Amino acid sequence: MTPRYRDFWCKNLALLEKKDPLLALDLANSYTIDSDGSLLFGTKAPLVSLSFKPHPVLELKGKTPVRLTSIYPQKEDENLVKNFLAQGQSDLKDGISAIGLGLGYHLESLLEPLKGAPLWVFEANKELVGAFLAAKDQSALLGYPSFKIHLGPIFTLPQDAPQRILCRPAHLHHFPSSFPKDLEKGKKLEKGLSSPFRKQKALPKVLFFKSGYYLDKEIRGALKRLGTPLALWDIADWQDSKKNWDKSYRELLSTIKDFKPDLILTVNHLGFDEDGVLSDILSRLGLPCASWFVDSPWYILKNTSQRPYHGLSAFSWDQDYLAPLKDLGFERAYFLPLAADETFFHIKPKGAIKYAITFVGDSMNAATDKYLALSGYLRKNLDKLDILAGLFLKTKELLPDPLYLGENGLGAQLGIELPSSPRELLHLSALITWRASRAWRLSILKALPAQYLTIAGDQIAWKKLVPEARTLGNLDYYTELSSFYRSSKVNINITSAQMKTGLNQRVFDVPASGAFLLTDERAQAFSLFANDELPYYRDPEEARDLALFYLSNDSLRQKITEKARETILKKHLYIHRLPKLLELTLAG
Repeated sequence: MTPRYRDFWCKNLALLEKKDPLLALDLANSYTIDSDGSLLFGTKAPLVSLSFKPHPVLELKGKTPVRLTSIYPQKEDENLVKNFLAQGQSDLKDGISAIGLGLGYHLESLLEPLKGAPLWVFEANKELVGAFLAAKDQSALLGYPSFKIHLGPIFTLPQDAPQRILCRPAHLHHFPSSFPKDLEKGKKLEKGLSSPFRKQKALPKVLFFKSGYYLDKEIRGALKRLGTPLALWDIADWQDSKKNWDKSYRELLSTIKDFKPDLILTVNHLGFDEDGVLSDILSRLGLPCASWFVDSPWYILKNTSQRPYHGLSAFSWDQDYLAPLKDLGFERAYFLPLAADETFFHIKPKGAIKYAITFVGDSMNAATDKYLALSGYLRKNLDKLDILAGLFLKTKELLPDPLYLGENGLGAQLGIELPSSPRELLHLSALITWRASRAWRLSILKALPAQYLTIAGDQIAWKKLVPEARTLGNLDYYTELSSFYRSSKVNINITSAQMKTGLNQRVFDVPASGAFLLTDERAQAFSLFANDELPYYRDPEEARDLALFYLSNDSLRQKITEKARETILKKHLYIHRLPKLLELTLAG
């Protein structure tokens, strides 16, 4: 019997690869089939097994195995479809959304009455997709042109999905947390499939301020995958040039009038002007807005004359900035950490390991030049500033200001001439922060064994700073970075100085790519990851020792990576973050 499972698995996986290569590759890298027909995820005990009684039967493993099908699953599924069609569901020209794959018998029964109409299947559990592929020949379904499998818990039914729903009762019974409680077999969707928005008749309509900045693609992609109605206000051109503001605001008001959004979403407060004109417009309209800060809000907001209006919610990627946000006037401030985008950072066929230890990041040369110019500080005095930067690294302060301000501050003691304007003073603070980040990065990279180290980033600067290491140029974040992470045995993360306990993007991207990460200790990781999912160092010497330790322990690295990736796919994707953001914004 077992060879049949393996034969089915290989044949079906090849068919799935033509239809959905990313899902096929993910499954191929995730599972093996045990001798008894159980699907193994890495080295874990089997979660799902198949057995003939006399047909393939699907069981959840455990102390007491639980059957997800009867011993006659084909007859059971045929009856399910027969009852579905008898209950006034015979008009299938717009297709069907099926909740749960099962072993596919009920889906096969739908192919003839569908007559080519779409058949979309929503399956919350990857293990059950694996069982579906291993149980029997699924070529009829996988060869059906309009057949799609959507993997993961259902937050919303996509707008373009068929609205007639067929549920397998076993799925609703055994996996209640993966599906809305009010979903009923065979009934047309009335309230959507997203429990955070169940009080609304439809999903919230989001107007997103498109800027081309960090998280722009991730947020737009996640909202679309969640099925959220989305409109864009492109602020990139006029935000940079400061031209045609009146025209841009008229375009915004026209979009609001036509689209009628339920809320507005932006990153780092982009689109909001210093004079508070946009805040006044949105306040008068009574339109809620969410601003997701992924950089220090001090440098974004401290010298603006505007103050948040009542309907404006702030979300911070770093929990430490919640108190500063409230000090800046945001009564409604929430912690929302970063996440991974599974469409950019995912497992592909592993190529050859090219590197031993790698770091991807900037030398901070460009940031130094920028803030030197903005602050009016002289380059020849950088040595004095670097003393403050080194001290800033050792404090819990989010800004270096307390180190040098005042008559008794270290700035006066070191003879540092402070800028006269508040804006230049803020830029000096940013300069110290970037120099602190640079110092921390250099201390770690110079401690690592140079013969094993490769640094990717601004290559010319890194060659001068760490000449013993191999250096590469900048990598494209969306097209090159994920595969680069997988080509390294040990990826090093070094967090910027503006985050004292928070997590940066690499913590999510590297494991999501199926690669190993060694990071500096950050307290906020303890609430998001287990101890055996995210190894960390506390100083340069420990970074060197741990990098060498993990470099020589392939199986341990793989085990840690698999656990971290599994947690990210279950809890820490942008499709997990956005429902929470929308729910909290609309709750006020």
